[in-house]
Amino acid sequence: MAETTKEIYEYDVLLDDSSMTCMGQDGLVFVRENYADEGQYFAWEPGVRMPDGSVCAGISPEKKTPIYATSSDAPLRQTFEQALGYADNLSAHGHDDWRPPSDTELDVMCENEAAIGGFSEDWHWAAKQRTSFSAACQRFPDGKKSEHGTGMVQALRCVRD
Repeated sequence: MAETTKEIYEYDVLLDDSSMTCMGQDGLVFVRENYADEGQYFAWEPGVRMPDGSVCAGISPEKKTPIYATSSDAPLRQTFEQALGYADNLSAHGHDDWRPPSDTELDVMCENEAAIGGFSEDWHWAAKQRTSFSAACQRFPDGKKSEHGTGMVQALRCVRD
């Protein structure tokens, strides 16, 4: 996973209100490292490790902004409720706004699994509870989707915006 640095001063689309993220003219997403570095962006693509240690996981299909993932799955498999609590209480890589990924974000992570790394070959919880007794999940590495009982224990990879 090579980190790429690129300086750009023009961009096509701002992807967030803070001007921290934009899409360059070549279609790559760039993230400014901090506000002091006006115009200084680095290329953002799946698998690139951020300065804080989190990993670029892809672009959220809902928000059209980058998804940052923890560098590995949660240490233990958990029930759905335990996974929600784990994500809510997680403080990692200098951030405390972690959450389970949405169904579509989990799709993106599965597509970029090789670049991101650190996934267990197991079912992973998505944030969506389908019924009072089941929640969405996806199996790595093959991407198969399902609904499992919320009492089953499965893996979790937390994300943040």
